[in-house]
Amino acid sequence: MKYDIVIKNGLIVDGTGKEKYHGDIGIIGEKIERVGLIDHLEATRFIDAKGKIVCPGFIDPHSHADVSIMFYPDNEACIMQGVTTFIGGNCGDSSAPVGEYWDAKALDLEKIKGVIPSYYTWYNSPIKRDDVVRQAWTQYNLDLDYKSFEEFCEKLDKYKISTNYYPLIGHGNLRSIVMRGDISREASFDEIREMKTLLRSALQAGAKGISTGLDYPPGAFASIEELISLAQVVKEFDGIYATHIRGRKLFVTGEGGYDPERGLIEAFQIAETTGVSVHISHLIMIKSPEYTKSLFDNARKKGIKVTYDVIANTTAGGGSFPFLAFILKPWYLTAGSPEQFEKNLNDKDYVDAMKKDMGSSKWYFANHESLPGVEEAILITKCKNSSYINKTVKQIMEERDWSYADTLINIAKSDALTKIKYGAPSKEEEHNNIKALFDYPWSMPSSDGFAVNHDSKFGFAEPFCFYPHQNSFNYAVRYLQRYQNHSLEETIRKATGLVAETFKIKGRGTIAEKKYADILIYDPEQLNCNESPFDTRTYPKGVLYVLVNGAIVLDNGVQTGSRPGKVLKI
Repeated sequence: MKYDIVIKNGLIVDGTGKEKYHGDIGIIGEKIERVGLIDHLEATRFIDAKGKIVCPGFIDPHSHADVSIMFYPDNEACIMQGVTTFIGGNCGDSSAPVGEYWDAKALDLEKIKGVIPSYYTWYNSPIKRDDVVRQAWTQYNLDLDYKSFEEFCEKLDKYKISTNYYPLIGHGNLRSIVMRGDISREASFDEIREMKTLLRSALQAGAKGISTGLDYPPGAFASIEELISLAQVVKEFDGIYATHIRGRKLFVTGEGGYDPERGLIEAFQIAETTGVSVHISHLIMIKSPEYTKSLFDNARKKGIKVTYDVIANTTAGGGSFPFLAFILKPWYLTAGSPEQFEKNLNDKDYVDAMKKDMGSSKWYFANHESLPGVEEAILITKCKNSSYINKTVKQIMEERDWSYADTLINIAKSDALTKIKYGAPSKEEEHNNIKALFDYPWSMPSSDGFAVNHDSKFGFAEPFCFYPHQNSFNYAVRYLQRYQNHSLEETIRKATGLVAETFKIKGRGTIAEKKYADILIYDPEQLNCNESPFDTRTYPKGVLYVLVNGAIVLDNGVQTGSRPGKVLKI
C-alpha cells in the first residue's frame, strides 16, 4: 500500500484521553488509513516526528472567524497555532443569513470601512447590504452578494479556506432580518414565527445550531419565550444552543453591573424546557470555583446536557486598541481632528456634556459601570506628557485623585493621539480562576478570536483601528503551557475530542483509522506563546506541522498556502 503521507516516530496523543504512545500514522487522501507501526517506505511524503507530540488539530469551540474568513481565507492565526476547525457564528452574530441591512459589527474590519461612521453604538449601526456588496467588490474584488446561509457556504466553496468551519446561526441575524431594524423590543408572535422559519431553513441547509448574544443588541431585548421557541427548532435537528448568557442590563434598562448567574439559570431553563443541548460561551467565575461547578453539577443531575468553554487568557478576547482615541471615539469624531479635539477638551461645557454621556450607556467603552476594572486595562505606552507613560489609568487616577472620566479627558487633552496597550496585566489569582474552570470535566478552551493574518487590523483608519486580540494567534499554545490541570492526554482531549463530541462533529477530534487527517505536530521543548507587549499579532513558536483533511497546511513552521478546509455541514 502506498500512502500519501506517513508521519513517523511521533508520540501520539490521540484526543480520547487515553495514554500517549509512540507510533506512525499513514494517510491516504483526506483520511487516516493506518495508526501503528508502518515499517515499509511507500509514501509520497514522510514527516519525521521523533521527539514531537502528534495530536488532533485543535477545535476552537468559540470563534468569530466566520465573519472575517472571506477576507482572510488563509486564516494564518489559526493554522500557526494548530487549530484545524473553528466553530463560528457565536454570540448571536453570524455571517449569514443577512437581509436588507447588514449588522456591521460582523464586518467592522479594515476591509469594509468608511461606509458610515458610528458615534455612540459600540458596534456600527446596520448598513445597507447593497453598499457592503458594492464596496467589497469594487475595492477588494470580493463577492459578498449572498443572503442565505446556503449561499454563504457556496461563496466559501468558491474562495476556499484553510481551516474547517462548523456553522452556527446567529440569533441576532434572525432578529435583524425579521424586525427590520426595530430591535429594541420583544418580538411579536408573528416575528418569532418568521425567525423560526429562517432558522429551520438554515438548519436544513446544514447549519448545526443557534447562538445567542444576550448582553447586547439585538439579542438583549429577546424574551425567554422567543429563545425557547427557537431552541425547540434546534432540538428538532439535534443541534446545539450556544449562548453568550444574559448578564448585563445596560442596553435594556441602562443599569450597570454584571450578574452572570441569572443568565446561566435562564440558559438551563431553556435547555430543560426544550431538551436541547446547551453550551455556555466564554464562562467566567461565578462567586467561586466550587459554586460555579455546583451550578453545572445541579443542572446535569436534572438531565440537562450542558458544557462550557473558557477563554484561555485573563484578558478575554475580541480586540486590542492601540490608541486612546478608540475609547473616546464619539467625541473625537465630532471634533474632526486630533488638534480640534484637544482644543474642545479645554471647553468646560463640552467636557461637562462629554462626562454626562460617558456615564450613560451611549458609548460602551467609556462607561465605567459597564466595564468594571477597565481602569486597570488601559496602559499608556506613548504620550506627549511623559509622566503618564508606562502607567495604567488606575495608577494615574490614584496619583492625581481624578475620576475615571477626568483621567481619560486629561490624558487626551495633553495628547489626542496617545497610544495604549489595552488589556489588564495578568494576576496570578485570575490565572488560577481560569485554571479552576478548566478543572471541570465538561470544560474546553476557546479563543473568542477571528480569522486573521499577521497584518490584520479591524475597524476604521487610525486612530480608531484595533488589532485582533492575542487569543486569535495563540490561545491553543497558552492553554497547553499555562492551564494544564491534569495529564497531557486529558488536556488535549478537552481541546479536541471533547469539542467534537459536544458539537457532534463526525470523524474529527481524535486520531484513529478512517478519521479525517486533521493533525497537529509540535515540539514540546520549543512551544512558546511568543507574545509581544506592544503588538498582539505574533505567532507562537514550536508548532511545526498542521494537516487539514490530509493536506499539509503548515510545513515545518511555514504556511503552504493550501486551502483544504470545509464547511462541516454533515
